[in-house]
Amino acid sequence: MTKSLDDLNQQLKTEYKKEAEDCLKIYNALDNITEHVWRCDWTCLVKAIRNENYVKVGYEPNEIGKIFLKGLEIDK
Repeated sequence: MTKSLDDLNQQLKTEYKKEAEDCLKIYNALDNITEHVWRCDWTCLVKAIRNENYVKVGYEPNEIGKIFLKGLEIDK
């Protein structure tokens, strides 16, 4: 899953910075919980952002991922 992490770090330099920050919160939480970010867990919480040519330009939390992020905020 380091490719996803690399992609998110690159995404921080784009117009989708906020989405990347949210996904990094999810990524780091999964890493802390399971000591590894498993693709099956990751894909349940995020979705690809695609441009008009249907090329992936980044990630953003999906609806379940947004609920997961709210849970992280409550847990603080």
